[in-house]
Amino acid sequence: MTVAMFRVHDPESGPRWARGTTATGPSQLLDRDLRLNDLLARSVDLAELLVSAQSLDPCPADARVLAPIEDQEVWCAGVSYERSRDARMEESTQPDFYDLVYDAERPELFFKATGWRVQGPGEPIAVRADSEWDMAEPALGLGISADRRIAEIVACNDMC
Repeated sequence: MTVAMFRVHDPESGPRWARGTTATGPSQLLDRDLRLNDLLARSVDLAELLVSAQSLDPCPADARVLAPIEDQEVWCAGVSYERSRDARMEESTQPDFYDLVYDAERPELFFKATGWRVQGPGEPIAVRADSEWDMAEPALGLGISADRRIAEIVACNDMC
């Protein structure tokens, strides 16, 4: 089983990081002072941290899994695969606009949200009242460390 890191809300101590497996979920709380910003700034190998971390308290059964982000910004690489390009071209009034993005030397990068706006599993999302087209889209989230290494990977829904 793959060891994983979870952000949970412990009813007694508030938001905490925990470790567990992808099959069973969070099982052990990690140090209450552990902060993702610190780990990313120091370029800590999260996989190594999870394996070597001292076992602390068991994760309470009523701990709720939160989004694996604190106050970091969320940036996206948009229209980065062929089906996405085709859909954007179909809905655009200027289909050739996306040709510029796909032919560019690097992906289209854009700011998506602040960390506090990101919702965790099963949490409700807010949709603007004037929105006429809303769609969840599967996405891959990456936590990038200060030395530009991929520190975390998370499956997520990108709400458009």
